[in-house]
Amino acid sequence: MTNDTDEDALIYFENENVSEVEDLEEGSIFIFYNSNLVMIFDSKRKIWVIPSGKKEKNETMVECITRETFERTGAILEIVFLIGSYTVLEGITPVKKGIYFGKASRFEPRLEWCEADLVKLFDELPQEVEDKKMYEMVLDYIKLKNYLNTKKDN
Repeated sequence: MTNDTDEDALIYFENENVSEVEDLEEGSIFIFYNSNLVMIFDSKRKIWVIPSGKKEKNETMVECITRETFERTGAILEIVFLIGSYTVLEGITPVKKGIYFGKASRFEPRLEWCEADLVKLFDELPQEVEDKKMYEMVLDYIKLKNYLNTKKDN
């Protein structure tokens, strides 16, 4: 959920859990493990971020988010679903991005070429984050919808 300006982004939360939105090409995920938020430290910008990424050819957004989560954190997702979206301008082009909720069942050793310097679990949002207002809004929505108690469908 990168917004390189101080402009406000408008977030649209979904009315129900949907697996895909056709026009999404990018997304970010709020991952939880044992009710703690999983975040990645970006040493270049000196901030904590959530995993995000762009779809590869023939990949759904859920597949993209699942892949990016594993590549960046080593987390294996047992639950992942779209909870909202927002649009940002990249140059003059509007780009719609998905916001996902996920629960990790376990962690695997991260690959040596992993981009993340450090992965950490937080019980509250750290001070050094990108888009703090947006993160807080999404976390409040996750709590309101009681998503942390979501169980895996068998």
